[in-house]
Amino acid sequence: MIAHLVRERRHGRTPNLLSYLAMPTVGAGVSLYLLTRLDDVALQIGGVWLGIGVVYLAVLTKGFRRPAPEMTFDDDTAATDAVTA
Repeated sequence: MIAHLVRERRHGRTPNLLSYLAMPTVGAGVSLYLLTRLDDVALQIGGVWLGIGVVYLAVLTKGFRRPAPEMTFDDDTAATDAVTA
């Protein structure tokens, strides 16, 4: 969010600081609080799942030499595909 905020400012737009800084900070605080309350087994399973994700990303990016794939949600394409199907 901070990188997006910086990009918005570079383009001359003035985004709402509450939605770009305050809310993500509150969300991160709540997430950290919840992580401290998890059982050890849940933390181990989550760590393994995170490790699998990092290995998968390394394979997709050929050892982090290519950019990571981006997800796009284009509503126009979905509507066009539904009509043509």
